[in-house]
Amino acid sequence: MGSPTRDWLYQLTEGGRTAGGLINWRGKTLGKVFRYNLSKEEKAWLRTAGATQIYVGSLFEAWAWLRKQGNMSITMMDIDKYCMWDIAAMKKAQEVISLPRLMRYLDRQQKEHSHHVRITLGIYLDYLNDCRELGADMTKKSVFMPRDLVEAHDALNREIRQIRELQREEEELKKSRGRKRQAGQKNKLYKKLRKKILQQYAFEADGMMIYVPKKLEELIDEGIAMHSCVGGYVDRVAEGRTIVVFIRSVADHRERIGTMEISRDGTSIIQARAKYNQDLPPEAADFVRKFKEIKIDKIIRRKSA
Repeated sequence: MGSPTRDWLYQLTEGGRTAGGLINWRGKTLGKVFRYNLSKEEKAWLRTAGATQIYVGSLFEAWAWLRKQGNMSITMMDIDKYCMWDIAAMKKAQEVISLPRLMRYLDRQQKEHSHHVRITLGIYLDYLNDCRELGADMTKKSVFMPRDLVEAHDALNREIRQIRELQREEEELKKSRGRKRQAGQKNKLYKKLRKKILQQYAFEADGMMIYVPKKLEELIDEGIAMHSCVGGYVDRVAEGRTIVVFIRSVADHRERIGTMEISRDGTSIIQARAKYNQDLPPEAADFVRKFKEIKIDKIIRRKSA
């Protein structure tokens, strides 16, 4: 192996690192340096600028492991293309499909998806993990080699998210029963406060209205339905340390649009959020601005006059 080749390889391996003993610097040829023979295509690919941008230690380790297993068909280019640098990941895939067969499958999937999606070993393993979680029969070809990997991967992801969401809601409902009992014990204290809140903040505009909870248990229901922490505000609301109202549809009071917190002295809106603690939709945000102008700003100006 000539000096230019040795210098190039030295630079490629980040200053002569042996990649965990995989590179034999005493070797006189590239085959002996790598302990396995490289194809002409692999030698040419390694000399390209693109090849030097990856972490070659993991690449060489994965490539050498495949050669040790007797797998000569998967090239360095394949390893890079499908992100197959993790030997543990390849072993996991081998539990359901041979690696050469997997490579042919990934090639077909990549051709079908062209350049819109990059097919990788990681996507395939994510799909397999989802299959196992849902109890799919991993011996069926239609399961471990779906016709459209990306579509099947995304569909299972959505299904699992829905299942987990339902499980979370069930857990929240179980917890809420005890919290509701505790909240119910403070309704007498809240009753007087609610009357004042109704008088001061009753408001309708643009098909929306301010709904003042009738009972403190409704804060817990709101928190569950809106996926927010308002269910934890029971004590503060009952004791008058903050004010919480709901933004609802005039046509249907059960339609939840947003949750709003007002400071105890009524001089500011602390927060107004939609489901999942997101920003309010534009029409609801306009409603809040009108509410603030009429119910808060005017009162402040009146008091300061």
